[in-house]
Formats: sequence, C-alpha cells, structure tokens
Amino acid sequence: LQPLSVVKTDKGYKLIAGHQRLKALKELGINTAPVLILNYKDETDGHVALVHANLAARQLNEIDLARAIAYEKNLLKEKKKSGEFKGDINKTVADSLNLSKETLKRVEKLNKLIPEIQDLISKNELAAGKGQIIATLDEETQKLIYDTLKKEIESLSLEELKDFKNQSEE
Repeated sequence: LQPLSVVKTDKGYKLIAGHQRLKALKELGINTAPVLILNYKDETDGHVALVHANLAARQLNEIDLARAIAYEKNLLKEKKKSGEFKGDINKTVADSLNLSKETLKRVEKLNKLIPEIQDLISKNELAAGKGQIIATLDEETQKLIYDTLKKEIESLSLEELKDFKNQSEE
C-alpha cells in the first residue's frame, strides 16, 4: 500500500494525496494506514503537490489536464504577486507536468471551450485536437456548433472544422 500523503496544520494533519485509498480503507474497516508527512513552505506548494499527485495517480483526460494546468498556473500567479515566485510560469508548469511548452499551450486551449464541448471530450466523444480548433472560436459560435451538430460533431474532419472556423471569422 502506497502511503497517504499529509501535511501538518494548526488543527492536526491535512490529507494531500490518497483520498481514494483512504476511502477504500474506511470501507474495509481498516483504521490505520502508512502515512508520509510532507513539509511545504506554504499552502500553495501543498496544492501544487496535490495536483501532481492526482495527475500521477489517475489516467486523466485532456480536459482534466487542462484544468490542472489552469489551477497550477493560478497558484503560481498568486505567488508571483506576493514576490515568492520569480520564474516563468508557463515553463515551470510545463516542466512540473513533464510537458513541452507547446503541449502545455495546446492542452490549455481546451479551457476556453464551453462546458458542453468539454464534456464531449471528457467522455471521449470528441477528439481533443478537434476541441482545440473549436476553442479558437468565440463562445456564441461554439454554442452554435454544439446546438447544431450535437453528437455529429465528432464525425467532422479537421478540415471541415477549420473551414467552419474561417467562415465564422468572415
């Protein structure tokens, strides 16, 4: 059993990684588990560790990865505002997730999709590459595509989506 990861707080310990393992142990009636106590300079570093633990523990789809990128970038922006971080946010996040900066930018585009289209990608009903093209369109056009095409959206070729994009920009 991989240890649960916790950090010490004023009120005791806070679980950082291992939520599903803890749930399974409780369901089995097991009240003890190995624990790894982590030390972080601040709560932000703990949140970043949580994102990384979740990424490592699960097979995330590209929407989950896009959300994790946005979350980690927001945490680093807060640290940058307070002067605690001075580096390149994109490079730091890309490096921490073992992504190239190009892949990070490509996946991050998915955060610009309307929820309905994000849901299609999460359910593997729409390829992330097609979602990235749709993400370049404004919200109103994305809604129009979704409402008009619904489930047929996956059958569109990349060229058809690019043509649709070009027509909407005219």
